[in-house]
Amino acid sequence: MLTHKDYRCRGYAQALMQRAVEIAESRSCCKIMLLTGSKDENALKFYEKCGFNSEDKTAFIKWIEG
Repeated sequence: MLTHKDYRCRGYAQALMQRAVEIAESRSCCKIMLLTGSKDENALKFYEKCGFNSEDKTAFIKWIEG
């Protein structure tokens, strides 16, 4: 999720995340997984504020050079 700096802290990104949850719920999904490469504390706190946690799953990535 990336929001232009002039539009941050206005609730747009959170509204978009909430809409994604509503769509998933309406389609009887049992979970939503979010992966991020960000180490930025503000970004991670944002995802937590949206109801996501980093405790339930672990992701591993293998980069393939080609």
